[in-house]
Amino acid sequence: MEKQTALILEDYHPLAELYALALQSTGFKTKIMSDGKNAMTWITQNKPDLIFASLYLPFLSGAEFVAQIQKFNQTNKTKVVLSNGDVNELYALQKQVDFVIKRPLTYSELCDLSIRLCRPEI
Repeated sequence: MEKQTALILEDYHPLAELYALALQSTGFKTKIMSDGKNAMTWITQNKPDLIFASLYLPFLSGAEFVAQIQKFNQTNKTKVVLSNGDVNELYALQKQVDFVIKRPLTYSELCDLSIRLCRPEI
């Protein structure tokens, strides 16, 4: 069985690495990207199972990213999680994504979330 792919869209590299470790521990292959514009290009050529994105990104805001990703039919099955410390902005977008999560979040919270969203049989 092929591993599911998670795109981590985070411009703070140490945090992106932590997210990658957590997602890899639950069986995902991971791709880390730091800006929304390049991520959109990558998404059009790949079909990630999970996208874990920061709300604030270089070149493309989290809100713009969510609007663009909804245009692609190939991502209909992709689960999208937005993360940031700004609760008001996160919750304004919560109906457009699968999950919003306020930072800080722990390693185990991210592992649990990835399992719940992408491995419902577990």
